[in-house]
Amino acid sequence: PNWENSTTVKAGDQQLISKAEAWFKTMAGYLEKGKGDVFMNSLLNAESLVYQLNYFTPEKALAQHKQWKDYINKGGLKLAGMDNAKIEIVGNGKLLHLLNPSGEGAIAILHGSRRTIFDIFLHFPDGKSEPEAILFNMLEY
Repeated sequence: PNWENSTTVKAGDQQLISKAEAWFKTMAGYLEKGKGDVFMNSLLNAESLVYQLNYFTPEKALAQHKQWKDYINKGGLKLAGMDNAKIEIVGNGKLLHLLNPSGEGAIAILHGSRRTIFDIFLHFPDGKSEPEAILFNMLEY
């Protein structure tokens, strides 16, 4: 997949922005409900594009993917609030991601004083009306 072949989203395009917001809320719901399989599988294409940037072998990337699925499937995760999160349009209008007021990815699992942030970038492939993940970064601090 290549976001150059994606629909350009303009700041005032509420239809596409609303679809992206709904996608992110659905993903947060998967985390809250312990649905690791569906959450991580929704990111699989995006993961496959960036695993080499993280210096993973394909085997290590698949093992990490499975570990995250298993972790989420256990349930009981607490998420940071997403109430004040906003969609940001980047990548020449081709990519959308959800940011909290601090400018971080807004889907975050809380672990006591630590957090894991999923910064997911969506695009609307040309000819499709629903967004899909195309890039995915994860940060823990």
